[in-house]
Amino acid sequence: MRRPGLWVTNGHPGDPTQMLSWKPAAVTCFYDYLGVNGIYPYKAANPDVTVIVRFQHVYQWQQNPVYYARYMGELVASKWNDMKALDPYVYFANEMNLHYENGDPNPGNQPQYTTPEFYQEYANWVRLTAEVIKNRVPEMKLITPPFAFGHHEDGSPDCQGKPTDGWAGYDYLYETVRDYFDNILTFHAYWGHAGGSVKKWLYDPELSSWYAFRWRRVLKLFEKRYSMQVKVIIDEAGNFGASDPDFTDQIIYYARQTLADERVLALTFFL
Repeated sequence: MRRPGLWVTNGHPGDPTQMLSWKPAAVTCFYDYLGVNGIYPYKAANPDVTVIVRFQHVYQWQQNPVYYARYMGELVASKWNDMKALDPYVYFANEMNLHYENGDPNPGNQPQYTTPEFYQEYANWVRLTAEVIKNRVPEMKLITPPFAFGHHEDGSPDCQGKPTDGWAGYDYLYETVRDYFDNILTFHAYWGHAGGSVKKWLYDPELSSWYAFRWRRVLKLFEKRYSMQVKVIIDEAGNFGASDPDFTDQIIYYARQTLADERVLALTFFL
């Protein structure tokens, strides 16, 4: 089995060698914390390790999408000399189909961020931002920013990849996935909530296909709806904790199931 990896700390871990002693095969990290997490020497000592770098997006992007696409794109591109030794996969936005990722503190406004109109506006901004980056640094390996699943982003596809919602947020983004993101998606896999893991969302064949393994439905969506063979990086997998009696079993099971699929380029657990 291929080895899974870690989402490292969003800050200073104290002694990063302890965290990295697990010898993760992949690491995900905010750009700002690459240094304190020891990612540069870890990659130098382990050249085959996959590194995924996330940039925090600007919450107010909707106020002026063209301006903030230029701003965000120039910011990411300007960090390339610092990052290129890591040969990283890079993304610059996160779960923007959630209200708070748009700077909106009101949960009652969440439906505004799951409409076709929102996804179209979002997709245009993502494409503009990617164009800026690729024009400056064409060799950067940009990958598709992740969504929070279950908010019309994939149209709730059936097992054949047909969106049961009748449309999908990816309808507005798939061409950018092809043109700028090398046919690579990122995916956040969760099988629980604030109270901890839910076993059926991980182990039950039907329920897990909507939670822990929903990425399989998404890949089928791309295959059938957009005629695209895409790959995926699962950079955030979680909703479990050390207090779960089967904590280790969950990690081993998910890693075995997921990394057996060659379409999965990397898996980093969000511990």
